[in-house]
Amino acid sequence: WFWVDAICINQNSTVDREFQVQQMKEVYKEASAVVAWLGPSRHRCDRDVFTILEELGSNPKACVERFGPSGSDDLFKTEERFEALTSLCKRSYWQRMWIVQEII
Repeated sequence: WFWVDAICINQNSTVDREFQVQQMKEVYKEASAVVAWLGPSRHRCDRDVFTILEELGSNPKACVERFGPSGSDDLFKTEERFEALTSLCKRSYWQRMWIVQEII
C-alpha cells in the first residue's frame, strides 16, 4: 500500500481528520517504511540538518556526552548548522495534529 495523508484524508472534514488521527498508530505500526515530507527546501539547510542527523545516528551516546556538563556543542560547529536546525523546527509540518503518531 501507498498512503499519503494529504490525499487520503479529507482535509476539509473535521470528522474525517479526527477519525484518521485515531488510525495513525495502526498505519505507522504496519508500515514497512515511512517517508515524511517536511516542506520545501530552504537554501542549504536540509543538507546541514542531514549532516547533524547522520552524526547523531552514528554514535548517539557520544552526542549525548557532548551536550553534558563537561561536553561541548561541536554538533553545531557553524552558525549555518544552528540556523538549519532552527529552520527545520519552524516548518509548518510540526504544527500538524498527528505529528506525535508519526514520530513515535
